[in-house]
Parts: sequence; structure tokens; C-alpha cells
Amino acid sequence: MVDEFFDEEATKRVAGRAVISAAIALFGGAGVAVVPLASIVAIVLLVIALGVAISAIRTLSHPDAAVIGGLRHVGTAAAAIAIGVALLGIAFRVFVLVHS
Repeated sequence: MVDEFFDEEATKRVAGRAVISAAIALFGGAGVAVVPLASIVAIVLLVIALGVAISAIRTLSHPDAAVIGGLRHVGTAAAAIAIGVALLGIAFRVFVLVHS
């Protein structure tokens, strides 16, 4: 960009953190969905993973995030998968709560 107020390094750091957040949400959601925790605790942790993944997608969807190139798409895909895993985990845990 040719904007005098645009800080490319700061934008790269923010976008890089969003990619890391997407990976954490993915592995955290998968881990909580599998680990034998109390269902109420697991649901809370899965909702947090869901929020982190949504935040990562919103950050990586910003036009300025294009400065990190293809890594942006990898992060978005990881966050989308994390959302799916978290939703499936929440559905399973609610099913367990209702039928126990």
C-alpha cells in the first residue's frame, strides 16, 4: 500500500497472531472434544475455541491481511475447520447432557 499511516510490519504481526489463534482453536477444540472432561466444562471450553476461531477469521478476512500472502488462506481454513470441530463437540456434549 502507498498509505503513509500503513504499518506493514504491525499488520504482519497481527495477521500472524490470527493464524496462530486459528491453529490453537483447531487443536484446542479437537482436544476438548476428545478428552474426558465434565460436559459443562467441555462446552465452555468449546465455546471459547469457537469465539477464537471466529475472531481469527474476521481478522484474516480484512483486506490489509493480504500482506502475509497464502498463509492467510491457510489460517482461514484452519479456523473454519476449528469452528466445525467446536460445533460438533458442543453438539455431542449437549447430547450427552440431555441423555444422561
